Parts: sequence; C-alpha cells; structure tokens
Amino acid sequence: MAIRNPTPRSPRKLLNFGRPSISLTEQHQATIRFHVHSLLAVRIYPTTSKILVRILAENADFPIQSTTSLWRWMKKLGFAYKRTSKVVVPLNTPTFMAARARYFAAIDELRASGAKIFWHDETWANKNEETRFVWTNRTTGVGRMRSSIRKRLAISALLGESGFYKQTIDMFKCDENHTMDSRHFLTWIDQAASLLREEF
Repeated sequence: MAIRNPTPRSPRKLLNFGRPSISLTEQHQATIRFHVHSLLAVRIYPTTSKILVRILAENADFPIQSTTSLWRWMKKLGFAYKRTSKVVVPLNTPTFMAARARYFAAIDELRASGAKIFWHDETWANKNEETRFVWTNRTTGVGRMRSSIRKRLAISALLGESGFYKQTIDMFKCDENHTMDSRHFLTWIDQAASLLREEF
C-alpha cells in the first residue's frame, strides 16, 4: 500500500460576524446628544473620550463601553467629525483669551486691595409658567411650554462670595421684544450699588 505524503491545507474558515451590534434606545441616543451639547455649552471640545467618560459616570451600564462604538453611533446620529481648526470656539480666540487675562488681573488687584466684589446675574421667566414639578418628554427633554403671548419677567440680582445679596433682587417686566428694559435696569443697578456702598 502506497503511503501518500500529506499536503497542507488551510483550516476551514468559520463564519465570523464580529461582535454583536449594539442597539440603542431613543433614551440612549438622547443621552449621547445631551452630553455632546452640554460640553459645547461650556466651551469644551466634545471628543469621543470626554463624551464617553461623562456617559459612564452617569450610567456605568450604558450599552456603549468603548470610544470606537461611540464614534460609530455618533456618525449614525448625524454628528460630523471635523478638525478643530474648522470649529469656532470663542473660548480659544486670542481676543477672548486676552480679555480674560485682563479681567482676572483686575480681579486679583481688587482682592489684594481688600475691595468687596459683587457680580450681576440675571435670568428670565414667563408669567405663570414656572412650577416645581412638570411632565417632560423623555426623548427631547422638552417640558416647559413657552408662549410669546405671556408676559416675560426679568430677574436681576447681585451676588458676592457668600451668595446672592437678597436686598438687590429685582423683578420687572420685559419690553414688547422680550428684552430687558434698559431704563429700569440702569435705575436698579444704581440703587443696588448705592445700597452696597452704604452697608460695606
């Protein structure tokens, strides 16, 4: 009986579909969008690593656990990956950085001289709109109904290192364009500053 020399053969390739695809609910997709826009709101470049860190800090069991999977899903959600040179972020502009440096230098000088420093803060609210509990849309986060028919209120206050100075809090109606009444604001800031000078 003749003995044949064995001939090498490549092993039979098994079907390999890779890792199972990750499916995200509408809520999961909304979470990704939320963290992207929250980074943009504070003038931080939204890289996949930064977004993933925020997502997992909020929900360690989030279906996406790697930057690669997150990158793929962000493309599906319509986000575009661009060079930072093509993305305008005012925080990194030379004029903004120079103004910020001058501001902090002036604040340091005032603190060194023992000056009392107060800041102005403002917000707006529609009349009869604000409540402590409301139904919200889980997907979009939209819950508060806004209407141009309602009167809009401006809320101004001065705050220091210990918080808001209650005596300076003021609320007044906005004009027909829903912007602050400049004459009322100038009168208020003058009175508030005089009040602080008398007390401090």
